[in-house]
Amino acid sequence: MIPLDTLYLAAVAGAIALVFLLKPGSGSRRRAAVLVALAALGGIFAEGLRALAPGEPGTILPTIFGAIAVIAAVRMITISRPVLAALHFVVVVVASSSMFLLLQAEFMAFALIIVYAGAILITYLFVLMLARQSPTDSSEGPFDYDAIPREPVAACLVGLVLLASISGAIVQDAESIRGTLESPETVAAAEIGGFEDLEAMPRLLDEMATKAFPGASGVAMDESGRRLRIHRRVITTEDGQEAIEVTADATVLFPGGELPTIWTLTAADLPGNTRLVGMKLVASFPISLELAGVILLMAMYGAVVLARRQIELGEDERREAAGLPRLSVEDVDPAGGAA
Repeated sequence: MIPLDTLYLAAVAGAIALVFLLKPGSGSRRRAAVLVALAALGGIFAEGLRALAPGEPGTILPTIFGAIAVIAAVRMITISRPVLAALHFVVVVVASSSMFLLLQAEFMAFALIIVYAGAILITYLFVLMLARQSPTDSSEGPFDYDAIPREPVAACLVGLVLLASISGAIVQDAESIRGTLESPETVAAAEIGGFEDLEAMPRLLDEMATKAFPGASGVAMDESGRRLRIHRRVITTEDGQEAIEVTADATVLFPGGELPTIWTLTAADLPGNTRLVGMKLVASFPISLELAGVILLMAMYGAVVLARRQIELGEDERREAAGLPRLSVEDVDPAGGAA
């Protein structure tokens, strides 16, 4: 197990380095802060690999993607150019989506890219470009509140507390979490839920039956309205350990008076995560799905209104410069100002 003192010291060192990176200063101080931040990050990841996943294969890719996400996130909040900060945000989203893919959470990965790297980032860049197009009387650069964070110490302190709390909880409960996720009861419950979701998709079940038995017409429904009969039994593996096997039986019908056949499905026949999540969204959470669509629609409508207003103002200014009347309905006094 990771000594919590080592973990907390690394988090404190990273937070202090981030404070100096957020504040404007000389190049030597920033380079020293970068070295301290990299050392803290390397210590956290090295100790985490040693204690959380000892000797397990497949841990190098999550570590690489995690390091990319953290470095890009630090660069996103310390860089002074907003467009480059947005590009670093894209790197954070892609790295986080890659870790979701490694966890076999395909829906979360693609939703993260579509929503954050797509809609939210495009809206952010649109508003940013719109603000830069606004007329100004001075030709100076960006204001201080656009380039310098106001409360870097408070922000880093909050981040330090969150990092230490979450990391400490994960480290202390790593073995129990791994044991719960890999326990036979948890796996069997997930497979039973998968068969129940498959039964809620009769068209997919009929297509699977016709592929497994060419010429079949589909899966029969019993008197209780069920298409699958789920069985759960305890078996003994070759190494002498007990395991739980979950299967499901279905009655496949054939046209032309041919006798039906009993079809046994195993966990390998269950649909993928993406299909199951889609079914859950439509069947179990339709209101939440519709609310999300309405919120995104209102955000798009607001962006269109902002763009239209900016275009109309620009057109009015050009028409006034050419001596033509304004297009917008506003009262203008003879002196040239708005009434």
